[in-house]
Amino acid sequence: MRRLRHNLYLALAVVGLSSWGFPAHKWVNATAIHGLPPELHGWFKRHHAWLTEHAVDADRRKHTMEGESERHYIDLDRYHADPDTLAAWFPMTWGAACERWGEETVQSNGIAPWNAQWAYRRLQEAFVAQDAERILRAAADLGHYVGDLHVPLHTTENYDGQFTGQKGIHGLWEGQLPEQFRSTYLLAPRTARYLPDVASAVWDVVFASHAAVDSVLRFEREVTERVGEAAKFGYVERGRVLDRRYAPAFCEAYHGALEGMLERRLRASIQFTADLWYSAWLEAGAPELPAPSEAERWWKRLLNWTTG
Repeated sequence: MRRLRHNLYLALAVVGLSSWGFPAHKWVNATAIHGLPPELHGWFKRHHAWLTEHAVDADRRKHTMEGESERHYIDLDRYHADPDTLAAWFPMTWGAACERWGEETVQSNGIAPWNAQWAYRRLQEAFVAQDAERILRAAADLGHYVGDLHVPLHTTENYDGQFTGQKGIHGLWEGQLPEQFRSTYLLAPRTARYLPDVASAVWDVVFASHAAVDSVLRFEREVTERVGEAAKFGYVERGRVLDRRYAPAFCEAYHGALEGMLERRLRASIQFTADLWYSAWLEAGAPELPAPSEAERWWKRLLNWTTG
């Protein structure tokens, strides 16, 4: 199962639909910057392009890094099908989980909640070190993993509808729908707030995502029954290749049935990213952020000169 999951993510990454989809992950990092208070906003805004472009580095690493895929999901239903039982067990520390089920089992079920906490600590340590490169890489990765936590299909073994005859729903929900309807979303975050208990906050996100799994799958089935299989798919010409995609009308019907779920989950991803970036900085002691390098200063002067 672990190898099959890895192979699926590689296949989805090839067409740009892994996790939130490459564009949506970039929206999360780019928009989260606007939720930062003045002490952080200017520095992060200066690195806006880098943080946006590298928001998908974690997905790209799945091609080359063993163990990366498991960092993007957790199959909660492989632990137990009953939500109340899951809520009684989790949150659980990494050590306690490995002691109870064995590290190999925990790894194979996905480690997203623990990985997000580790990514947060890496950012905090990078702030303490006042190392610009480490801060940027840690912040970009944290934003990516936070985005994954907010995707319902990242919390279930039925991650692509393969057990319910809905194969392909992974890329539909995370990639095609947000790309088609992005212009209708209001994603601006409020000012970031300090999170005193990051572990609990992470698990709250995971359970909120998991609670939406039934709706994600059920509404897709209902819309399919209503419009019919023949109207479900269409073809888009990409160069000399016809790419089979969900038909825009089907996407509109399914998106409407979800009643704003994608916008809410995407907006929550953005807000949580901003909150974690800010909290990591505060827990690091609110240090001065690294000054621009001479190369950055030279590039900014050149840019200002060429743009008048």
